[in-house]
Amino acid sequence: MGVAESTLRYRLKRRTEATEDGRRCQPEACSAHDGVIQTWIQGQQERLQEGQRPEPVRALYDTLVREHGYRGTYKAVARYVRRRRPPPKVRPLRRVEVRPGSQAQVELD
Repeated sequence: MGVAESTLRYRLKRRTEATEDGRRCQPEACSAHDGVIQTWIQGQQERLQEGQRPEPVRALYDTLVREHGYRGTYKAVARYVRRRRPPPKVRPLRRVEVRPGSQAQVELD
């Protein structure tokens, strides 16, 4: 299975006792900067309403590190934002496959 035996025992014991995962109760690494992150999320929603593309989460992470002394990881910021942002709209995707060499794209100056 690719996991340690202790992990399996922990999960099985938790399932049989119907207890909550203790890690879930711990505060997130970004919770101290919640105000800054919430303001950033609202700004991104406004950008979407104006028809602009939102900034990447990397920009928020860089701001937290540079201006607010954040010492956590980028992944922690990305998880924190993902949990608080509304899910993105599902966009339709159409894929057209053709034989190689039957179409070409040309850039005109």
